[in-house]
Amino acid sequence: MTEGPLLQIDDVVVRFRVGRRRLTAVDHVSLNIAKGERVGLVGESGSGKTTLGLTVMRAHDPDHGRILFDGVDLTALNQRELRPLRKRMQMIFQDPYASLDPRMKVGTIVSEPMRVHGLGTKEEIRERTESLLQAVGLPRNAVDRYPSQFSGGQKQRISIARALALDPELLVADEPVSALDVSIQAQVIAILEEVRQQFGLTSLIIAHDLALVYQVTDRIAVMYLGQIVETGPTDEVVFDPQHPYTASLLSASPVADPEQERKRQRIVLYGDPPSPIDPPPACRFHTRCPIARPICSEHAPPLIDVAPGRQVACHFAGEIGPVLGEE
Repeated sequence: MTEGPLLQIDDVVVRFRVGRRRLTAVDHVSLNIAKGERVGLVGESGSGKTTLGLTVMRAHDPDHGRILFDGVDLTALNQRELRPLRKRMQMIFQDPYASLDPRMKVGTIVSEPMRVHGLGTKEEIRERTESLLQAVGLPRNAVDRYPSQFSGGQKQRISIARALALDPELLVADEPVSALDVSIQAQVIAILEEVRQQFGLTSLIIAHDLALVYQVTDRIAVMYLGQIVETGPTDEVVFDPQHPYTASLLSASPVADPEQERKRQRIVLYGDPPSPIDPPPACRFHTRCPIARPICSEHAPPLIDVAPGRQVACHFAGEIGPVLGEE
C-alpha cells in the first residue's frame, strides 16, 4: 500500500470516433481519492461521468493521461497484468435489469467472481454467497432463485452483493438508484453506506442528483461536458456552490421543507447541453450560463484553488450565491 491516494486520475482524456469525427467524452480530468474516502461525481447525462468511471475500471482505455490504483499505473498494464488488481476494484452498474443474467440463479451470479478467481471450495463459496446476500438485506435462500423473482431494488442489492464478492477496496457505483422507483432509492443508498462501512470501502458514487450524493459522500466533483468544473467537501459544495453549473444542479433538486423551498434562489438553464463533438469555445458552460460575460466565450477558465480543498473553473466563481437554504 502506498502513502498516496488510493485512486489517482491524472490528466485523463477519452475520445470516441463518431463517423469521421472525434467525440471527447472526458477532457483532461484529474481527480484523487484517498483510502476510505467517499467521493461523488455528478453532472447531467452526457457529461462524461460514466465514461470516466468505466475508464477507471479499464473498460475503456484513455487516449491520454494515467490512472493509478494504489500507486500502480493501470494504463500501463495488459489484461493479464490487470487481473490481480481487478479483485480490488469493483463496479455497480446503473441498470440492475440489464446487468444481471436472467438465465442464471442469484447464487451463481454473486459467486461467479469467486469461482473465476478460484477463491475457496464449493462449500466456502456458497457460504460466502449466502452471507453477502444477508449483508444486503436478502434471505440466504435467494441463492436458488432467479433475478426475475425480485423487484428492481432487490435486483440492485444482488448487484451490490456481487460487487462485494471479491472483498474489493474500491467500489465504483454508476447511477446506482436512477433506474429505481423513488420510494426505494433511499433504501438502496442506505444499504450502500452500510456495506461501505462494514467492508471498509473507498467509494466513487456517480450520479446526476446532487441531493442524492450529499447523503453518502465526503467530497464532490462536478462535471460538465467532459470537464470537472468544481470540487470540494460535500457540505461546502452543496450549501455554498461557487460555479453556476453546480448551483443550477442544486436548484433542480427539490427541498422537503416548503418554507425553505420558497426562499431559495431558482436557476433555470435554457437549452440542451452542447454536443461534445463540437463543444463551445473557451468556457463550455457559457452558452447556458446565467452570469456569462464576454470573457467567458474568449478564454477558458482554469480549475484553480479558491479555498482549502476547493477548486472551481469559473472567471466569476461565487457570484451565483447559495441556492440551498437561506441567503
